[in-house]
Amino acid sequence: VLKLFPENSGDILKLGAPEFLELLGEYGLKFRLVPFRTVGTETALLPVFRPDAIFVNGRQKKDLLLGLTSRSLSSDGEYSAIL
Repeated sequence: VLKLFPENSGDILKLGAPEFLELLGEYGLKFRLVPFRTVGTETALLPVFRPDAIFVNGRQKKDLLLGLTSRSLSSDGEYSAIL
């Protein structure tokens, strides 16, 4: 994911939603906000975008939304992504 952004942008996910979207707009990336909830948190807004395609286990997947968060997705750390 960080390949989308300049090298010095590792903390981009820690920004508040308005600042996050403003910064991403500078890179020409079109994000939208989707309500979501993770274990032990209140409902939040997840920045998502529609990539041209991604590869999962060597297989190409299209027509999906990809969300970015710095929050844990599960209490045991078992998940790093949800598609």
